Amino acid sequence: MFSKSLRSSLSTRTTANGLSPLNKQWRFQSTTTATATPETTTEEVPTKQHTYRPRRNMLAANLRETVNKDFTEFSPLFEEVHRSFQKASAKDIENSFSNMISLGHLLLNKIDAIQETSGSQVTKSILYKEIINSLIDNKLIHASHFQKYLDVLINEKKYTQALTLWIENASYFKNTEAAFKDKKLSVNEARSNLKIYGLLLYLLSLIENKEKKIDPEFIKLIFGESTPATTGALERLARKFDQEEIRTAVSLYQAYKSENFDINSAESLKGIRIASTSGKLVYLEKTVSNNLAAYKGKEKLIKPSTLSHYMTYLNKSKLYSRAIELWKFALQHKIDIGTDGWNQALLAFSKIETSSTSKQVESFWEVLKKTVTPNSESYGIYIEYLFKTKRPEAAKDLISKLKKESPKLFDTTLKSALVEYLLISKHIDEAYNLFRLYEKDAEFKPTTIIYNKLLGSLVSGKKYEEATALMEDFVSNKHKNIRPDIATWVTIIDLTLKTSRELQLSEDEIMGKIFGLVKTMELNNIKLNNVALIGVATNLLKSDNTYNLGVSMLSKLEEAGIKLTSVSYSAIITSFTNRGDVEKALRYYRKAEKNGVLTNSIFYNSIFKGYSKTSEINKAKEFYQEIKSKWAKSNDNRLIPNKYTFYFMLMQGIYNQDTAFIQFVLNELGEFTEQYEDFSLGSELPKILASLQSKGYEIPESLKLHLK
Repeated sequence: MFSKSLRSSLSTRTTANGLSPLNKQWRFQSTTTATATPETTTEEVPTKQHTYRPRRNMLAANLRETVNKDFTEFSPLFEEVHRSFQKASAKDIENSFSNMISLGHLLLNKIDAIQETSGSQVTKSILYKEIINSLIDNKLIHASHFQKYLDVLINEKKYTQALTLWIENASYFKNTEAAFKDKKLSVNEARSNLKIYGLLLYLLSLIENKEKKIDPEFIKLIFGESTPATTGALERLARKFDQEEIRTAVSLYQAYKSENFDINSAESLKGIRIASTSGKLVYLEKTVSNNLAAYKGKEKLIKPSTLSHYMTYLNKSKLYSRAIELWKFALQHKIDIGTDGWNQALLAFSKIETSSTSKQVESFWEVLKKTVTPNSESYGIYIEYLFKTKRPEAAKDLISKLKKESPKLFDTTLKSALVEYLLISKHIDEAYNLFRLYEKDAEFKPTTIIYNKLLGSLVSGKKYEEATALMEDFVSNKHKNIRPDIATWVTIIDLTLKTSRELQLSEDEIMGKIFGLVKTMELNNIKLNNVALIGVATNLLKSDNTYNLGVSMLSKLEEAGIKLTSVSYSAIITSFTNRGDVEKALRYYRKAEKNGVLTNSIFYNSIFKGYSKTSEINKAKEFYQEIKSKWAKSNDNRLIPNKYTFYFMLMQGIYNQDTAFIQFVLNELGEFTEQYEDFSLGSELPKILASLQSKGYEIPESLKLHLK
């Protein structure tokens, strides 16, 4: 079978030096090891003055000279390239890798230019092969060169040839980390991309050879110990190709994934966790529904721990109603979810805010006690609910009862609940002393939540000495299970600001103290939560008293090399626009673009919101034209303006009483409404349109149907 022969190739078809046995024409093998160094070697040549200067890397220099020449035919170009490699010393080849990343692309671009001017009909893959082979033979091929060549082969529908090339060079890429050096991607992300190329090529080769049965062993050979690519990842790669076979390949993989889907697998559970922790709530709900639908008729195969896991992450995402639906699903299909599952259902019921919440929780608590044996988590959730409903005495009585009747249940959870009871009762000193007493017990493992509550109460109560002592314990990593979240950092910085003001410290000195804490924590192996730090910085931006500190903190974080995510950039931009500082917001918007963050309407609407409160009509219009131009060029639907875009622009025009700008926005909105039948105006825009019409503005025909 085709898959079997390819699988055999992937296991055996590499030469002793890890390279592929391709066509040997114009190929000059080297046994040197590629390393990333500048275009100079460390070898030195004495001059007449007995001084030393670095020796030029002649391979890189000759190729750069070749790139800068004007060629009208391919043969002279190829001859010079091959001659450069043939004459190059082993040392030059060894030290050329970093230079060759850009030079390789320049040479391939040179081929494109010659083909365009000469009108040559020679197949591009044949031309590219001359350069690619030289790079492969000399171990100077970078993943970006390789993928560019694979793209050409795919567009020419030479699928099996492309897969064979991928297989033959798999060993080289596996062992050459420098081949994945990329400004936009990490090494792991770049490696993953190349594996997805292998998957796509394998699927296309099956189709080319009229074989539609995927070999699971071949999938394992492509991905090794890594988890196979998701369908979404394959679709993202396939999106740039417009071929029927591509769509068939994606469908083939979708069917394979569905057929082999295991709802209880580590991969499935990891997907739910990642969707929850990354805030992809729509995707989370959709995934849960699809996974359960895939097991329709075989619900008994779903493990109780799987449902409990799903419920846990639905609750973490505050999708409490969905967690309750899973509990009902378990009851309906007689799946015993155990105490853990019942605890998650109790948590969900206790978090939902309805008029009947109290009765529901009390009733559920009684049913839970009859169905499963409550553990400390069960009591902890219920006691937290009693605190929430302002029944601290009932919580205290239950804690005291458990302490006497079930001392084994009186663990960290319930001890923390007792500390919380004292905090709620405003007995801060007693809570602090009790916490310190519990700390002496090695089995007491306080959570970040109770730590934050105690620290926050101490700061609010102006008990700075105790708060500082507690903070120092945290910074020194005394409790290794506690990790800072946004609430932790807000409290720590609040404490730092208050104590610093008493000492009349400057802003620079305050920032020095804050980042001194960060440095100490790093020395004590506390993994910093960058998202939390950025959250604190944006929180500081909200207040006039701390705005400058927020700006300083952002600068310090960037200087420290902390990578900002799209969520972080969005939060920063929104913080600036909410204060009317559009200039700084736009600066971070540009930084996000420069750092490869995918912008969308949600992202750039913050800028329009900022402009809506200013008189900068021309700047808003220029920004809109920029967005419109980007969308037109990329045809990326994520960039399409939406109702909020036009709402903020109209509000700016109305605020400034700029009739020309208002009419411009109306005309643009009319065009989009006409172009996209499903374009939503929401509830506010129609009201604004009716008001503008009454004032004499010309409303486009496509908008008149929406007038109110």
